[in-house]
Order: sequence, then C-alpha cells, then structure tokens
Amino acid sequence: MSFLWDSSEELSVPVDTLTGMARLGSVPEWVGPPLRAVADIELFLLRVFERTRAPQALGSWVSLSWLGAEDGERTPGPLGEGLPTETAAWAAMLTADAIAAGDPYPASSWWAARGMAPGDRITPQPGFRS
Repeated sequence: MSFLWDSSEELSVPVDTLTGMARLGSVPEWVGPPLRAVADIELFLLRVFERTRAPQALGSWVSLSWLGAEDGERTPGPLGEGLPTETAAWAAMLTADAIAAGDPYPASSWWAARGMAPGDRITPQPGFRS
C-alpha cells in the first residue's frame, strides 16, 4: 500500500483507500473542464475529507461523483436520485455559493411565503453569520 505524505503533518493517507472511492470515468458533455481535471479535483476532495472530516469536502465530492452517473437513474445527486443535468448542477452551485457567502438559505422570502415567522426558523450556530 502506498501513502501520500505531507511533511507538515503527522497524518498519512492510504492512496488505495481513496482511489477506491474515486469513481469518475466520464462527465456529461456540458461540463467545461476535461475529465482529468474533474477527476483530480474529486481525488483532492477525498484527501481533504480523509484529513479533516469536513462535511463541505464530502458534499463537494458527492456532487462531483454525481456527474459520473455511475449508478444511472439511481445516482444520488443534489436534488435526489437521477442522472446529472446542467440545470440541477447550476442550482446546486448557486445554492452552495450563497451558503458559503453566509447568506441565509432558504432566503427570508421563502420562509415568509410559507407563513413561518423568523422565530420559528432554524437559527445559525454561534460564530456563524446569517
């Protein structure tokens, strides 16, 4: 078994474990970067998750895996099971962008349209801005 080693840390990650999880063999034609670039990002995200257990890295990896449609119609994606579509990919990226920027999600207008008062909404954890 080979290991990736970062001399700045004491942690080593078995490459065989990560490689087994990386699944991208193809991406839809509407994906701009070439397969090799997307697959490299997929492997990078797995390494980040292995080292940090950050849910953001895992969620990003799941989204990239969805592009490969390994399980066909049953492939888990950001909107449930199904084949990847450009519209769903953009919707997921725009949502993630808003959340990363600290914007409330869903937006206040979404809650108001459903008659939910601000006090009834899920509030952010201390230290997170809303």
